[in-house]
Amino acid sequence: GDAESVGGSWGIGEGEALMEQVAAAFTDVSSGGLRQAVVGALVDIHKTTKEMAEEVAHAASSICRTFLSPRDYLALISNFVTCITKRREEVEEEELHVNAGLSKLTQTQENVAELKAGLAIKKTKLREKETLANKKLQQMVADQNVAEKRKEEAERMSIEVEKQQVAINERKEEAQRDLDEAEPALIAAQTSVKSIKKRDLDEVRNLVRPPTNVKLTLECVAIMLGEKKLEWGDIRKMLSKTDFIPSILSFDADKLTARQIKLVQDKYLEGNKDLTVESVMRSSKACGPLYKWAESQIKYSSVYNRVEPLRKEVEQLERDAQQAKDEKDSIEAEVAELESSIAQYKTDYAALIRDVEALKTEMEVVTTKVDRAESLITSLSHESERWSKSSEGFQYILRCLVGDGLLMAAFLTYSGFFDFKARMSLMRKWRNSLDLLGIEYRDELSVVEALSKASERLNWQLLGLPSDSLSTENGVILEHCVRFPLIIDPSGQAIDFTMSRFKDQKIQKTSFLDKAFMKTLAGAVRFGTTLLVENVEAVDPVLNPILNREIQRTGGRSLVRIGTEDVDYSPRFNIILTTKNPAAKLTPDLCSRVTLVNFTVTPASLQSQSMSRILEKEKPDIEEQRINLLKLQGEQNVKLRELEDQMLNKISAVEGSILDDDRVVEGMEMLMKEGAQVEDQIAKSADVMKEVELAISKFEPLGVECRKLYVLLSAMRDISFLYEFSAKSFMSVLDSVLQSNSREGDETDEQRMGMLKKILCSEMAARVGRGLFAEDKMVFALLLSKIYTNSDSVAGGATNMSLEDINSAIFN
Repeated sequence: GDAESVGGSWGIGEGEALMEQVAAAFTDVSSGGLRQAVVGALVDIHKTTKEMAEEVAHAASSICRTFLSPRDYLALISNFVTCITKRREEVEEEELHVNAGLSKLTQTQENVAELKAGLAIKKTKLREKETLANKKLQQMVADQNVAEKRKEEAERMSIEVEKQQVAINERKEEAQRDLDEAEPALIAAQTSVKSIKKRDLDEVRNLVRPPTNVKLTLECVAIMLGEKKLEWGDIRKMLSKTDFIPSILSFDADKLTARQIKLVQDKYLEGNKDLTVESVMRSSKACGPLYKWAESQIKYSSVYNRVEPLRKEVEQLERDAQQAKDEKDSIEAEVAELESSIAQYKTDYAALIRDVEALKTEMEVVTTKVDRAESLITSLSHESERWSKSSEGFQYILRCLVGDGLLMAAFLTYSGFFDFKARMSLMRKWRNSLDLLGIEYRDELSVVEALSKASERLNWQLLGLPSDSLSTENGVILEHCVRFPLIIDPSGQAIDFTMSRFKDQKIQKTSFLDKAFMKTLAGAVRFGTTLLVENVEAVDPVLNPILNREIQRTGGRSLVRIGTEDVDYSPRFNIILTTKNPAAKLTPDLCSRVTLVNFTVTPASLQSQSMSRILEKEKPDIEEQRINLLKLQGEQNVKLRELEDQMLNKISAVEGSILDDDRVVEGMEMLMKEGAQVEDQIAKSADVMKEVELAISKFEPLGVECRKLYVLLSAMRDISFLYEFSAKSFMSVLDSVLQSNSREGDETDEQRMGMLKKILCSEMAARVGRGLFAEDKMVFALLLSKIYTNSDSVAGGATNMSLEDINSAIFN
C-alpha cells in the first residue's frame, strides 16, 4: 500500500519530495540527530543505484537488467532501520561484555595486591605460632623423659610378675600331672559303676548271708560314703537308697579323710590279700565295679594328699606374685598420671600445630590463587589489549552507526543484482554521498563481516557456497533480504547451495511448468516449508500476493490468496525463485517484488574454478590437500574467535571475584590452552599451505589463461547479442581438454602447462569459430592470438602455436 502510494517516477519534483517524506516518517527513531541528512542519503542512494542500473543496461544489452521501484526504496528504509537497531543492540551488548571483562581483570589485579598484603600478615602470625609450639614441645619432652623412666620400672616389674606366673604354672602342672595319672582309673571305675544293672544290685541286697568278698567290698564303700554302721542289715538299707548309684558317681575324692583312707587301705585293700577285683567279680557282678571304684578313689585321694605341700607352695607363690603385681600397678598409676599431664601438653601442642598447618594451608591456597591469577592476567594480556582497543572504539562505532547502517542497508537492498565490479563502484558512490552530507562512517567497514559471523560463512562454504567474494556477499544478502529472493544462477552452484542449506526444512523443487505447481505451492504455504522455483523469467501473477506478503488476519488465522482460494499462511514459509539464464528479461513488476541476487560467474571466480579442475586432474593429491587445508583454516579461525568470545563471556559473567571461583579460573586456563593449540595449528596450517601453494604455482598461468579466455568470450556479446557463452560451456571445454590429453611420462609441469594451453586455445578457436559470423572471425582470431602470445606459460618450440594455427582452427 505504501509502496504504491509513492508513485512510479523517482525523478525530481514531487516524486523526490515524496521520497523524503516517506524516509522522514520511517527513520525518525533511527537517525540519531541526523534526520535530515539521513533522509537525503536514502534518496541519494536510491537515485545513484538507479543510475548505475541504467548504465549497466546500456553497456551490456544482452544481459538481464533490473528496474528500481518504490518497493526497493521502502526495502532500503526497512533494512536501514533493522540494521541500525540490531547493530546498536549488538554493539551495546558487546560493550557491556567487554567493559565487564576489563573491570573483572582490573578487580583481579587489585585482589592479587590485597592477597599479597594478607600473605605478609599471615607470615608474621605463622612465626609466632611456631615459636609457641616449640616451647610447648620442649616442656612436653622434659615430662616425657620422667614418664619413660617410671614406665621402664613398671615394665621391669611386669616382667618379674610374668616370671613368677611361669613358676606358678609349672608347679601347678606338676601337681596336676600326678592327679591326671590317677584320673583315668577313676573315670573307668565310674563307668563300670554306671554299667551295674539294677537286677544284679537287687540280687546282692536280697542276700541274707552274702559272700565275704561281697560283704567286705560293700563295707569299704559304706566307709567311704560316710556310713557309721557296717552291719549287713545297714548295708542292705544303703543299697536300697535310690541315690546310691548317683552318690557313687558324684563322689568327690577330696572329701575323704585320712582316717577313712587308712582304714580302707589297712583293712580292705592292702591288708586283705584275698580281697581282689577278680575274686569280687566272681562273687558278684555288681560288687566288682564297686570294688574298682573304691580302689581308684583311694588311690586318687592318696595322690591328692601327697601333692598338698606342692599346692601350698603354689599358693605362696601366688601371694608373692600378687604383691609384685600390686607394686607394678602402683608404678603404672603413677605413670598414667604423668601421661595424663603429657597428654594435655600434646593437646596444647597439637592445637598450636593445627593453627600452624591451617595457616600454611591457607597461605598455600592464597599463593596458588595469586600465582594462577598472575599467570591468568599475563596470559590474557593480549586479550586485554584487544578488549581495551575494542572498548576505546565503541564510541567511535556508535558515532558511525548511522553511516554504517546506511551502507549496510544499501548493500542488502541493491547490491544483489550487480556484478562485483559494479558493487565496488556503487559502494564508492554511496560513501561519497555520505561524505557530502556529513554523515560519519567507518572507512574500514566490511559489510560482509558486519552482517555475518565467520562461523556462518564457514558453514555456507561447507554447504557448497563458493568461497569467492561475490558468492560470500550473495550469501549475506540471502540471509538478510526482506523480500523473497530471485537468484540468477547460470552455473547452478547457488541452487545446490540452497538445497543443502534448507535440507532440514524439507525444501522442495518445482517450476511453473509443473502441473502440480499450485498444489505444491499451497502445501508449502500452509505447512511452512521452503519452496525453490526453477527457471523463473516471468512470474505467474498468482504469486503476487505471496511476494507482496499480503497476509489477511481473520479470526485468529493468517490467510493469503492463491488464485481463487484463501490458504492458511505459515510464518515459516519461504520461497526462492531461480533462473539459470543470465540474460533473462525480468519485468519491472517482478523486480519490484523480489530481491535480485546475481551469481553470474565473475572472471576471478572462473579462474578459481578452473584451477580446481586443473589440479583435480593434474595434481589430485595436492588439490585434495589444498581443499582440506582451506577448510581446516576456516574451522580453526572460527574456533579461535569462538574461544576468544568464550573467554570474554566467562570473565564478564563472573559474580564477585574471579579468584573465588576455581571453576572459572580452570575454565579460563583450559580456554587459553586450547586457544594456544589452535593458534599453533593455524601457524602450522599456514606453513603447509605455503608449500601447497608453491607446488600449485606452476599451474597458476593456465588458470590465468582460462580467466582471459572467459573474459574474451564474455566480451563477444558486445559485438552481437547472439554471442552468449556461459561459464558452464567454457568449463565443459576445459574438462574435455583435460580428460582427453594424458600426461607423458617425461613431461615436466612447465611443458605440460604449455601443451594444455595450446590445446585449450585450439579447441576454443575451433568450437567458438563455428558459431561466429565471417566478419567477426578475424576479430576473435586476433584477440585469441594476443592472449596466447602474451602468455608466460609457453614452454618452448614444442608447444608454440602461430597465428596461422589459430586462423586454421577458426576458419576451417
